[in-house]
Amino acid sequence: MDPVISSVLRFALGWILAESAYDKLRHRRDFRRTLAAYQLVPGSALAPVAWGLAAIEATLALSLGLGALAPWAQAAFGGVAAPAGVTSAALLALYGAAITINLVRGRRDLDCGCGGPARHQQLGVALVVRNALLVSAALAAAKAPEPRALSGLDLATTVLAITATLLLRGAGEVLLANGPASARLAAEMRA
Repeated sequence: MDPVISSVLRFALGWILAESAYDKLRHRRDFRRTLAAYQLVPGSALAPVAWGLAAIEATLALSLGLGALAPWAQAAFGGVAAPAGVTSAALLALYGAAITINLVRGRRDLDCGCGGPARHQQLGVALVVRNALLVSAALAAAKAPEPRALSGLDLATTVLAITATLLLRGAGEVLLANGPASARLAAEMRA
């Protein structure tokens, strides 16, 4: 994989996981309530599981962030990104499975818990698809970048691509969060 693409994937995934860990830690009670609503974790384990998920996300964010520097730092940080990519893929797949289980149970009214209480997102197939795409990106991020000389243009491309990726992701999250309200508004306008 090209080192620019590798850096973009690793940094963007690291950013997403860092945001998620921050939201879980900042809104601990809300996240525990969301976790309880999924009905997949026994009540006595909610607090340690909530802390554990936030800690795992923060660790992976740091590892992926350092791994994003690998092509620029003569592979000094390259060794941390491969396990972090695979572990991120497993964590994101676990989240996707939890969403899928509740969708199969017919529980679409739950908040996914993805962005803290300020960004409520109801469960839906779009979240499962989003997680599948993130799993694919995490597995791609686990691949070592091809060694090649990097230029100033590569650095500029990397920074712009990371910025664009994060902006697109933010727009996608807003669309997912506003989907149910948009559907209700469209139904009211047709009526």
